[in-house]
Amino acid sequence: MAGGKNIHGYHTLTASTSAVGASDWSAAVPDTHVVSAIITVEDNPIRFRVDGTSPTSTEGHEAQDTEIITLDTEIEVRNFEAIKHSTAGGDAKLKMTTYF
Repeated sequence: MAGGKNIHGYHTLTASTSAVGASDWSAAVPDTHVVSAIITVEDNPIRFRVDGTSPTSTEGHEAQDTEIITLDTEIEVRNFEAIKHSTAGGDAKLKMTTYF
């Protein structure tokens, strides 16, 4: 247990030319009350949003390869969507650990 939270699971996803998010992480965000998550970005940069709007390759928060994204609420986890950055030569890998 880290910081008073239990680890729910570990999941991977590929960010490519279409936005991916909670619906693509169905195993990561099931009916269990997921309260937070950490996500590492690998291989290429991404754009992401947590406000319920899909990012585009040129719009949204930028996260570079090796950056860590911290999602502090269930809403942020459920609304998280990512897409590969317009400057990315290839897809990005996202590694996510969820907590409940």
